[in-house]
Amino acid sequence: MIVTRRAALAGVLAAFSGRAFGQASEAAPPLTVELEVPIDHDRPGAGDFPLRCEWGAPRRAGRRTVLVVADAQQYYVRPGGAQRLQRELFGNELNVLTILGRSRAPALDRLIRDQGEIDWSTAYRLLNWRQWARDIETVIRRLSLGPRELCLYGRSGGAYLIFQLLALRPELEARVYVQAAVNAELDVRWGVSADRFWEEFSGAEPGTATELMTWLGQHPAQRRNLVLVLQRQNFFEPLEALPAARLAAVRAFLQGDGAEVAAMRARYQIDAIEQTRTTLEGVGAATRVYEFAAPQADPRGGGGPLRPSLEALFYYAAPLADPPYRPVVPATAWERLRTQRCEVLQVAARHDHTCDYRTQIGLNGLTRGSTLLLLDDDHVFQRFTASGLQPGFLQAWFGGGAGAPAFQRALAALGPLRWSHYPRPGATQGQRR
Repeated sequence: MIVTRRAALAGVLAAFSGRAFGQASEAAPPLTVELEVPIDHDRPGAGDFPLRCEWGAPRRAGRRTVLVVADAQQYYVRPGGAQRLQRELFGNELNVLTILGRSRAPALDRLIRDQGEIDWSTAYRLLNWRQWARDIETVIRRLSLGPRELCLYGRSGGAYLIFQLLALRPELEARVYVQAAVNAELDVRWGVSADRFWEEFSGAEPGTATELMTWLGQHPAQRRNLVLVLQRQNFFEPLEALPAARLAAVRAFLQGDGAEVAAMRARYQIDAIEQTRTTLEGVGAATRVYEFAAPQADPRGGGGPLRPSLEALFYYAAPLADPPYRPVVPATAWERLRTQRCEVLQVAARHDHTCDYRTQIGLNGLTRGSTLLLLDDDHVFQRFTASGLQPGFLQAWFGGGAGAPAFQRALAALGPLRWSHYPRPGATQGQRR
């Protein structure tokens, strides 16, 4: 069977924020709608372009509508995937609309890429977070979604984008579900970091950690490769298997095992991601990852503890993270979350390597009308997903909100998955409540 490069990329199960969900094309034709939005929200005279969206099923009056929000570095919302998301996650009682995003728009591709050459200044102007957030705002307006109809759903970078939208438009009214809401700006402001690789690895393997730092000094050209492998492991290895996987990866590099390194690059889908870098999707991804990296000090020169999750951002954000680019990221007025008007459910994981749980607690405290659920899980919520409880929990939330009996029952069912500072008597760390 012949598979085109585009089809192969569409089948990739992972991108920068982890393994995708619902990205594969459906047998039935997608229910596509194109909504006109400004090319540049800051320059209305530049004209409009058709923003592609997809319904998970024919829209029905009188039902709440969930806008599924992904940012430019996520691939779990892909063309043809809305029907699967509807079926497997949101059920039949909700309208579901996926926003495929401006980094898949041919009209913008022509402005940003000219015969393979990328205009990075134009790319950042047209693909920064404010443009994406205001696209969401325009979709809400075009569909005439009022407070009793509108729901927003986002994970990881999509959750971050929803919070940016709420800070940009605190008067918006909706029911909101955000999961693993990364926020490097607040991490830096509050002096915390979710990247605990070095403390965990050096604490468990002090001799190998010392050998690794010596090796890095002797093999600087291999640093990027090592960092990307260690960063990507977090998306694929279960929490219980992660220490052994890290040790095996480090030993492969120390021993010069090129075959195993190549196998890890394929297994963790690093090669697949890097194939997209010259596409408009890849340009959009680099633009968004740059926004994650920008608040933080660039660790690529070495000299400090190895932080793969942080350092990988700067590699994926190139060349925007490098001189002479480094554009100014539009500021987010986070204090406006104190006045925002949405009902927000914020789901976070104690062992998330991208967003520190302490920042998640602080973000919840900063956000008016927010409820926090902290699970004993990782960034991709492997335990939550394996429990089979996630679809019913989501549907109960969007159906009735925090006060609904159905939601309270769904919340109670998650008791064994919740994290607490205080383990149950006799529980191991992996069994914390």
